[in-house]
Amino acid sequence: MTQRLLKSTKAALVAGSLALPLALPLHAPANPHGDAQREALYYTNQARHQHGLGGLSPSAGLEPVEWGQPWGALQQAAHNHAKDMANRNYFSHLSPEGLGPGERLSNEGYRGAWAENIFCGSGSAGAALKAWMESDGHRANILRPNFSSVGIAHYYNASSSCQHYWVMILGNE
Repeated sequence: MTQRLLKSTKAALVAGSLALPLALPLHAPANPHGDAQREALYYTNQARHQHGLGGLSPSAGLEPVEWGQPWGALQQAAHNHAKDMANRNYFSHLSPEGLGPGERLSNEGYRGAWAENIFCGSGSAGAALKAWMESDGHRANILRPNFSSVGIAHYYNASSSCQHYWVMILGNE
């Protein structure tokens, strides 16, 4: 696992590396949905399109679903990990018990290829995507052409050290 301090925010990843420049603003243009997670999906797909790749489909739960409908495995695992980090005040791909992204995804019934990016310290989707795109490994995850879907979670806890926690899990649902 690689960790990197970016200004007053933190980002961590599980991936290889690919160096491609990308300029993202810290704030998105007017988003008709007004939701930070969907804003992050918008930025992610903009970055992929700028590099000649197709956009990612949101995991069920990232977009509104009917009440009682289950979330997709990528979205559920992303949400659970962001919430766990915020509520237990840690920042890592591994839980304090050593549970990693592969195990979290397996627990949700997902068995395919995946990559996970995590970020903390800002509630801005633009700041999260900017930090990820400035990191070789995070950028490689986002620009991996074999991924078709993504779960993105943002969780806030005022009493935790980072307060804002982001988890992006890419895969193929």
